[in-house]
Amino acid sequence: MDHVFACPLIQQKEKTMVDFVTVPGDLVKEQITLVLRAWGVSEAHSNITAEAMVTTDLAGIDSHGIGMLPIYHERRKTGIINVNPNIHIAVDLGAAARIDADRSFTMQR
Repeated sequence: MDHVFACPLIQQKEKTMVDFVTVPGDLVKEQITLVLRAWGVSEAHSNITAEAMVTTDLAGIDSHGIGMLPIYHERRKTGIINVNPNIHIAVDLGAAARIDADRSFTMQR
């Protein structure tokens, strides 16, 4: 990932934006992966989710990238998100299928 991820720095006392910090996308992906692994998410599942989150941010869709981590954290704590899902094909009709994601993160393969 040769792109960069930029986010504003916030000066804590005044709560004002002061500058932007640029971080390599690979580093952001690594950090997200480490957070997910600390939550008990499998290595494969963590890598796929982190890749999707960084790709989303780099595409300019900030609402579904790294900013989702606090929401995922709350949903994980309350059991809304299953960190060890059994993702499987529930119905296979040949040309179409229904996949049961077992309450996992939304970007699994």
